[in-house]
Amino acid sequence: HYASLFHEKRSSLEEQQLHLRTGLRKLTETQEEVRRLQAALAEKEKELQEKQKLANDKLEQMMIDKQEAEAKRDASEKLATEIIAQEGDIRKRREHVEHDLAAALPALQEAEASVKNIKKTDLEQLMHFPNPPEPVKLT
Repeated sequence: HYASLFHEKRSSLEEQQLHLRTGLRKLTETQEEVRRLQAALAEKEKELQEKQKLANDKLEQMMIDKQEAEAKRDASEKLATEIIAQEGDIRKRREHVEHDLAAALPALQEAEASVKNIKKTDLEQLMHFPNPPEPVKLT
């Protein structure tokens, strides 16, 4: 009976030893896996920092571009306002000039009609005057 008890205990201890070795092997494998994952994590963190820096630089450039675009928009709006004001001034000047032209047009037409009535002989006669009278000099 002692021999069977001894074999039973031995078998139990061998089984426990097998379980412990398996557990230790699993712990060692897990420890190696953790080391590999930590190294990969450190590498990924470096990549993340680089990409974060690039993203921040890009965002900063976008903000600068946005400010420039807003400044250009403000300048163009100001210019558009100035153009509208100038168009109003131009329209007023055009109306004034057209009014003056309309007033001067009858006088021009009358002068053209008067010039058509001048004969060549009248012009030749004026050319022969050595010292024409003052009203003739004026014309």
